Amino acid sequence: LSVLISNTERVIRIDTTKVYGNTFAKASERTLANACEYLAKPQTVNLIAIEAPGYGHGVYTRDQIDYILVTCFVGFKAAQILANKTYLLNTNFQPSRIREFRTKIHTGWWGCGAYGNNRQMMILTQILAAYWTNIDELVFHTQTNEYEQEIRIAREHAERLLKETKLDKIIDEILKLNLHWEKSNNT
Repeated sequence: LSVLISNTERVIRIDTTKVYGNTFAKASERTLANACEYLAKPQTVNLIAIEAPGYGHGVYTRDQIDYILVTCFVGFKAAQILANKTYLLNTNFQPSRIREFRTKIHTGWWGCGAYGNNRQMMILTQILAAYWTNIDELVFHTQTNEYEQEIRIAREHAERLLKETKLDKIIDEILKLNLHWEKSNNT
């Protein structure tokens, strides 16, 4: 399920270090209010909400990986189309400004909190989907900087996988990576 919200104002920034995943649902009103900071200048943004798959822990199946890739691809492509239409509307279809348009997606640990998905899998699938949908920039947000190595490794895997032209072979490679990740996480 993907929900797209166009041309809305972003007026707060939320510090998710104490209200991420399941803790958000359990947080008190005061905790949530303390996690919010009003932005000095509101930003006009398009929002995409893609429900993450809820597979939890363990090795993913071929069908699950296919579903994750398709869901991410469709969500990113829909966001790109919506962002382009919104941009054109906001610039009153001025042809001189069309070349300035770039699609940037801010994302994070898609389904890795309450749903328990594998972080490496979710980073990799989002990088692949961003490439396949011609997203200009993918900004990956984490709570701390300690995950930079995981993101770098996912990019390296993506660069290798993007040389392959057959989706079945890409999924085969992701299955192998997933088995490796699962073994590493259990040791």
